[in-house]
Amino acid sequence: MEIQTISNPQSPIPNLMELTDYQHIHFERRDHGILWMTLNRPDVLNATNIRLHTELTEVWHTINSDPTISVAVVTGAGRAFSAGGDLQMVEDAYRDYDEVLRIYEEARALVYNILNC
Repeated sequence: MEIQTISNPQSPIPNLMELTDYQHIHFERRDHGILWMTLNRPDVLNATNIRLHTELTEVWHTINSDPTISVAVVTGAGRAFSAGGDLQMVEDAYRDYDEVLRIYEEARALVYNILNC
């Protein structure tokens, strides 16, 4: 089976974060190269705020750069995987057109980064 890389010329590889640098994602390394990622905002059903949105975009570069990780499993803390976007984030962002564009570009990069991981 051939694996294709989907190019995203507008998503440069950032300065890689260490797994310990993430505020809203907790990591647990398991046997056989498995990395367990837990979205950790259970008080708001793991709704995505600006910080978590950025972390979800960047984490795939971090994972891809670590040869000891073969599989990443994403789960949510508490009773929900994720409620989606934090409504306060959405409300705040829509007051600033440039912020809306930044979030949309970051969302695009998030998808490409997952596909290329």
